Amino acid sequence: MTPANLLAMTHADRVARLRGGGTCTAAELAVMVGPDTARFMLLRARPGSKPVLDLAALRTATDANPAFRVRHAHARLRALARHATAVGIEPGDGAGPNGGIEPDRVELTHPRELELLDLLTDYGLVVGRDEPHRLVRRVESVAEACARVEVCCRVLPLGDEPITDQH
Repeated sequence: MTPANLLAMTHADRVARLRGGGTCTAAELAVMVGPDTARFMLLRARPGSKPVLDLAALRTATDANPAFRVRHAHARLRALARHATAVGIEPGDGAGPNGGIEPDRVELTHPRELELLDLLTDYGLVVGRDEPHRLVRRVESVAEACARVEVCCRVLPLGDEPITDQH
């Protein structure tokens, strides 16, 4: 049984409240916003709760949609990794303690970078708690922190700028 099938079975009878009134089941939500967004939003809520969902926001590709924010951050990070490889920087594989992050070797000074590093280094603690809603919320926090870093910090060299340890 795949994790997606297990998830579908465990949330099949979940009911969500809709902003503006009404309720829907997990299956109905999947039809209205797509199965990935439906799973994300149901996992995001604490077990036993009935999340209040804004269908209009969940149908958009904007920051008002938490599932979109995470997908967008993932796409931006994949693009960043591709560009890093293209300029000769080999991204890590994320393996090892702390997700492959070696805090002693990282020279980060900007508060936004440090915030992201903190979220990533204690990610394993969140995963170990076996509480899916906390994991989903952590992934959202990481996505938001990545967006903030992208706005204020240069990650890759520009033009003919040499590659340094900061990159």
